[in-house]
Amino acid sequence: MAAVQAPETSTERPPRPPIRFDRNEWAGAIGDLGTDLPLLVGMILATDLQPANVLTMFGVMQILTGVVYRLPMPVQPLKAIAAIVIAGKVSSSLIFGAGLALGICVLLLAVLGLLDWFGKVVPKCVVRGIQVGLGLQLANVALKEFVLVGAWTNYALAAVGAFVALALLGNRRLPAGLILLVIGVLVGGVALTQSSDTVPFRFHLPTWQTPSA
Repeated sequence: MAAVQAPETSTERPPRPPIRFDRNEWAGAIGDLGTDLPLLVGMILATDLQPANVLTMFGVMQILTGVVYRLPMPVQPLKAIAAIVIAGKVSSSLIFGAGLALGICVLLLAVLGLLDWFGKVVPKCVVRGIQVGLGLQLANVALKEFVLVGAWTNYALAAVGAFVALALLGNRRLPAGLILLVIGVLVGGVALTQSSDTVPFRFHLPTWQTPSA
């Protein structure tokens, strides 16, 4: 009786998919922009971070992850840090330290193969609870800093934003973040034209910053 041989398993990695620029890719990119850009702008306004440094490094890392992995990286821990930074208005040195610590921890977890283990051990309700808590913190900041201290137009904008977010919840063709981003840009442009303060537009290069104690 002939012995049954086990099928050979290939250790070769599958070829990386080609880089595409179709409708779905552009829609996904805009969806990420609608989530990331407000957090980046909020961090810059709430702290002493340099806009040129933040936006340049964010763009470079997004390009690198797209070229290497062929998909955007879901950097949820960084979004959590952004929410804490906006709510607590922490200093840039503390942000640098948190970024270094988070990077080292994630690197160790990946090298030791513990990411899958944590994914199985930590229940999803814990992750959802953290996300809800951070969302409530951001909502609290928006209410205290913008809605409750302004005119009736702030209340109207908050109502429109809440309606758009709920109406387009889960819509993949027309993400709510994109619509809210467009509304924010339009409102900011109108407010800028009606303001008496002049805002100079200049080209800024990134500058080197080191964490301080």
